[in-house]
Amino acid sequence: MKILITGINGFVGKILKPELESEGHVVSGLDLESKGTDTLAVDITDPSAVEKAFFQLEPDYVFHLAAISRIDFDNPQNLYNINVNGTVNCLSAASKLKNKPSFILTHQIHPKLPLSIQIFKKFVYKLHYKLLEKFSHILVPDFSGNINLTGELSHETTFKKLSYIGPLSRFQKSNNIKTGKFVSDILIIISGPEPLRSQFEKIILNQVKEIKDKKIIIIRGKPKHNKETEIEGIQIINHLNSTDMYTALMNTDIVISRAGYSTVMDLIILQKKALLIPT
Repeated sequence: MKILITGINGFVGKILKPELESEGHVVSGLDLESKGTDTLAVDITDPSAVEKAFFQLEPDYVFHLAAISRIDFDNPQNLYNINVNGTVNCLSAASKLKNKPSFILTHQIHPKLPLSIQIFKKFVYKLHYKLLEKFSHILVPDFSGNINLTGELSHETTFKKLSYIGPLSRFQKSNNIKTGKFVSDILIIISGPEPLRSQFEKIILNQVKEIKDKKIIIIRGKPKHNKETEIEGIQIINHLNSTDMYTALMNTDIVISRAGYSTVMDLIILQKKALLIPT
């Protein structure tokens, strides 16, 4: 199969490309910079450039990964152009390829809006539904039925071309659990965009100092730093790889973290008790 990855030079793209190639697929990519003969330098906010690239490469499948993964408070227009308009451009180009089905993976069929813009709810929902209808099928990483994770976000919908595929996680629960230095009574995972991440960390540090006779580990969520320290008996780690994170999660009594959906799915798969802080 001929597979196209947008944002191929990003974190997920670098992992996905060799995996697909190992299965015998021919992989090409789009990114802002071309880093090889199989990658085209294309700005996804340019609809004509995206369409030209799609017709040139004629992929059988497209993995659309090009996006800004953090909330850019300083430049919200750039965030919108890339994550919304860029996605629309890729979707439009893919729809013009003959007999190419398209799928979207999302847990927000009915996104919740801040109170300050509730007045625009009907307009936003109409635009959102129009975009979803362009796909051949919608995949929701959640349980079907009354007992589920997303509630009103993804349920009670009239979309017929929709399937609930269950939670997705990088982890798989195993009975073979390693121990070691990542054993704790309380595991606290700090995450989120700056400055919210730092604000969350400051509040947590001030509060956990009041907890006595408990082994506490704090993961700061700073992947570019490998420093590990200890403050008043609290083990503070900047970042853990997936293997060590799994070990830490399985060797704690309770997890404290933000309620990001990826984290929620991880905790459900691993069946861990948690105190979740709304994002």
